Amino acid sequence: PKATLEAPAAAPAGSAVVVAWSGPGIEGDYIAVSAPGSADDKWINYGRVKANVPKAEVVLPTVEGPYELRYVDKRGRVLARRAIEATPIQATLTLPASAPAGSTVEVGWSGPGYKGDYISVVEAEKSGSAYVNYEYVRDKPTVGLLMPAVPGSFEVRYVLGQDKRILARQTIAVEPVSATLTAPEASTRRPFS
Repeated sequence: PKATLEAPAAAPAGSAVVVAWSGPGIEGDYIAVSAPGSADDKWINYGRVKANVPKAEVVLPTVEGPYELRYVDKRGRVLARRAIEATPIQATLTLPASAPAGSTVEVGWSGPGYKGDYISVVEAEKSGSAYVNYEYVRDKPTVGLLMPAVPGSFEVRYVLGQDKRILARQTIAVEPVSATLTAPEASTRRPFS
């Protein structure tokens, strides 16, 4: 059997790419994104092909660089290959330098805005998947992010949902809060009876 693939030569890292294909289109066939030179059965992401639907969608890895699209049949044979370049992506965050503990901070962001991407607040030394609180970016230009209840130095991060890669980070000082109560010293009224 033979197959062909048509796709752009380059697309942003982490983006979904529509691949036009021709081939057997048998259940179990798929379009894979693989590292160049890797074994035929190795893939990073893939999208299933459907009979009578000449296009499939695959998601590129979040790390820039050269990759290979492959039409793979259900037996694991590669029937077609095509090079594709994942181009760099960036993100930025806009937020105050400090905020009261337990408050909600409006965080402005720019970035790819992929499904599953989120803004988190976390202790600085923690990994990309760790968080105290988070909000998905979705289609909003800002997110309301709840600050930790404990004061200290934290990081606000733009995190890619696909592999928890951190695209942007900014330090924020979470400041202590206090409260006071004022009440009469004693009451001469009797409790409810």
